Amino acid sequence: MIGVSVTITERPVLLTPEAERVFDDGVEDALDVIADNIAGKASELAPRNATHLAASIFVDKSEGRGIRTITSPLPYAIVMEKGRTPGRRMPPTEPTDPIALWVRRVLKIDPSDKRFRSVVWTVRRKIAKRGIPAHHFFKRAAEYGEKKVTELWDSFMAETMRKLERKA
Repeated sequence: MIGVSVTITERPVLLTPEAERVFDDGVEDALDVIADNIAGKASELAPRNATHLAASIFVDKSEGRGIRTITSPLPYAIVMEKGRTPGRRMPPTEPTDPIALWVRRVLKIDPSDKRFRSVVWTVRRKIAKRGIPAHHFFKRAAEYGEKKVTELWDSFMAETMRKLERKA
């Protein structure tokens, strides 16, 4: 899979366990907002001709506290991100064939249709000849996130300080 990770690795040493809990909870909230912003931007920047790609982008929280990964489970996401140079061999058939998936979803040709294999082969040949332009939607979303993170982090820190002052 391809994607963008957002990680908070350091935190200040605070005086009380309660202050540390408030800070940790705030970090999780801030990470959610930052990751949602980046995922939204990646979806917005994803190529429109890859119809299911934009909708497939999501924030994965499975790596634990302090880590968010913005990704897509679609097998062709990496090719749409990085592109494919023209003039190379035809893309191989894989167990989870991204080209067959694309033909089924975008061209709406069912695998049981007798034209299916022929259409998949034609798409492969066209990709081999013309390539696929790189869209860098994850990379550009990460760059957007880098600019946005300072603004969001400052807002988070101000809110956390207000919460800590109320508890004191």
